[in-house]
Amino acid sequence: MELNMAGIADFDITTAIYEGANTNVFRAVRMSDNQPVILKTTSNAHPSPNEMARYRHEYHILKFLKPNVPKHVVQVLDLVVNDHRPYLVMEDFGGVDLGTLKLKRSELDSYAKTASDSSNLILKNLSGAVKIVQGFKQVAVDQTSGERREFKLKAYIEDVLLSLKPKLKKTKHKVTVSCPEDLTLDSFPGALSQIISNLVMNSLIHGFEGIEQGEITFDAAEDNGSIILTYRDDGRGMGRKTLSRILDPFFTTKRSQGGSGLGMHIVHNLVTQTLGGTISCKSKPKNGIMIRMQIPVADGR
Repeated sequence: MELNMAGIADFDITTAIYEGANTNVFRAVRMSDNQPVILKTTSNAHPSPNEMARYRHEYHILKFLKPNVPKHVVQVLDLVVNDHRPYLVMEDFGGVDLGTLKLKRSELDSYAKTASDSSNLILKNLSGAVKIVQGFKQVAVDQTSGERREFKLKAYIEDVLLSLKPKLKKTKHKVTVSCPEDLTLDSFPGALSQIISNLVMNSLIHGFEGIEQGEITFDAAEDNGSIILTYRDDGRGMGRKTLSRILDPFFTTKRSQGGSGLGMHIVHNLVTQTLGGTISCKSKPKNGIMIRMQIPVADGR
């Protein structure tokens, strides 16, 4: 057998064991600790991504099997890349033929189950990521296009809340959506997106000021051709004088802190003009706020 036994960084090759079409196996000594090892390497000095993936896969399989096989058979030490080549580094137990490794059916079943569970988890996470990205894209398109379309109300509210997650995750506040899964609205989702965003941000900035953990709820139900969408928070609430002006343009209790006073006025205009509905507010000090919006299921305008 004639193998290319040119020097490999960090290893002193002593014996050539096997040469295949793409794989070479050597017996060597690791110079850092003089430990005898088995080196399994690709014959390609510049391995492809697929070759590296195969080596990593084989490495992890052997690492998984390590506790289940006799110690005198095989123990994986490392997967290294030297001289632009991947090497599977295994302990050398005095010439043991690694090809004689035999698995029990139970060990193979255990590995197969672990691999299947891992694959299912990866697919679930990928599906979740795809859903989040699609939700972000749809909300962004709706906000810029202003077009009317049919959409599932609960799913859309949840998509908008996902876009607000960077703000919400900095707090301990909880958001709950109570709405039938199949409740459908034929309207302007971009306007609804802005309404939801303004209401939530209003609660974060005003309602929950000085409150570490609060709760926001969206309740929706259909009633005689309209959607009744009720928004609540259990924050600081407000007095009668403030409540009477909450929908007025440029009214804000935080003028000195940069408040524009337009957030709730925009909500009012979007509900009444764009969506063709009505809006009312109730609140008391230390008793949160309730905002009730009645929106046509399918506006005929």
